[in-house]
Amino acid sequence: ENFESFAELLPEDFTPVYLGTNPSEKQLERGLSFEGKTNVKDLIALVSLMDFLISNDSGIIHIAAALGIGVGAIFGPTVPALGFTPFGSRHVIIENKDLKCRPCSLHGPRTCPKKHFKCMLDISPEDVLMQVKKFFE
Repeated sequence: ENFESFAELLPEDFTPVYLGTNPSEKQLERGLSFEGKTNVKDLIALVSLMDFLISNDSGIIHIAAALGIGVGAIFGPTVPALGFTPFGSRHVIIENKDLKCRPCSLHGPRTCPKKHFKCMLDISPEDVLMQVKKFFE
């Protein structure tokens, strides 16, 4: 939901592309969805066409970094100090540094041990946009 809200903040000449899952299964307001429609080879080809990728801390940020694509990496239950940041300098890390419960695991659990998931929910689409804009300044 926050990725969709973020897309609404983008200028009209940006085309959001969704690659992950859509848990709500609702119709997207704008952008292209490749959710569940790509294999790894297609995913790499698609990412290579992007100007910038915003994603949770996952494998796709490393694919984009390897291709020289700028990355906005959202770290929630994990932290950059664990050593999983994108390679190179063409990235910005977006995280909620104020939570004392981070990191809660090496790779990020599916559910929050504290039951609040503030590490992700407290990062607003506006926060992401502000951090990403710094990358382009």
